[in-house]
Amino acid sequence: MPSARRTYTIRNSLGLHARPASKLVRIAMQFESDILCISSGQTGNAKSVMALMMLAVECGASITIEADGADAQDAVAAMGTLIENAFDESV
Repeated sequence: MPSARRTYTIRNSLGLHARPASKLVRIAMQFESDILCISSGQTGNAKSVMALMMLAVECGASITIEADGADAQDAVAAMGTLIENAFDESV
């Protein structure tokens, strides 16, 4: 099964709160791959808003997106674009 993994830095000033978490979930749900977000030793299912919010990722912290499945590369790239654009919020 193909897999992909990449680490990003959260740049938006409020970190991974409800709005950006729901944006990540919307993107993750478009893919068949199993997708995890990892930060500070904690792992959350990228298709669950609550799981992402439980990671409590703050501005400046790293988050790793890891996907396993046929569309893993595309999933990590799409989620990474959103993170790199600071969830379209202020930085």
